[in-house]
Amino acid sequence: MISQLFHKCWITRALNLLAAAPGHSLVVLPATRRSLELVRRLSASRPCLITRARLFENLPANDPILACLRTPAEIMRWSAQSASLPRTVVSIPEQIVGNGPSFELFDFAGTATFFSMLESALMLRHAPPTFVARSILRGLAYRLDRFDAQSAGSEAPHTLQARLLAHLDDEHQARWPDWRGGKCLAAKTPAGYEASKREHYRDLEAILRLLTRDGDARTASGPLTMLRAFLDQSADVTSAPPSSH
Repeated sequence: MISQLFHKCWITRALNLLAAAPGHSLVVLPATRRSLELVRRLSASRPCLITRARLFENLPANDPILACLRTPAEIMRWSAQSASLPRTVVSIPEQIVGNGPSFELFDFAGTATFFSMLESALMLRHAPPTFVARSILRGLAYRLDRFDAQSAGSEAPHTLQARLLAHLDDEHQARWPDWRGGKCLAAKTPAGYEASKREHYRDLEAILRLLTRDGDARTASGPLTMLRAFLDQSADVTSAPPSSH
């Protein structure tokens, strides 16, 4: 009963804080059940763009969150033509999985981990009011704290992103009781990414073997050879060190 009261209070205070901020804000949240409730209330009350996350899987088809989900690239394109953020952006960094040009390695929870540079890019481009969640009362509730982005213009993107993630890392060490980010965070390491890639290629190999079995060996033999070579090269995967900038 007490925890439910704290939960309602923190969401109300968070919504009021965001409503009082000038223009649209950037909100950085952990992958927790409490965050899901705030995102639901926020998306129902104002125009939002929300990073796609496993946290939002299995939502009802009519949930307002679904219409707001975007990839980091889509969010950057959406906001490119505006000096300020055209919508409130909600990001859940530990559930944005990838390792392309817009991702960099950071030390997170003592492990080299790929993170999108979305948040620092938005701060440097638009200078929005930026808020991060902080747990209080031993994880019974959160509060939104203003992230100090005033010096963002003089910081390198990697430095700014590292400072933001350091806050999330501190909170992660506190072990939120309703955290849902474990699988995604493991997949964001170099070893996790390579393991996922090998699994994907094994699925492709199985499909190609079916083609071979069905008599189309000439079509499948070349790709099969390439896949076997790739899997052999990826047999031993070690984590790369965090990049230094």
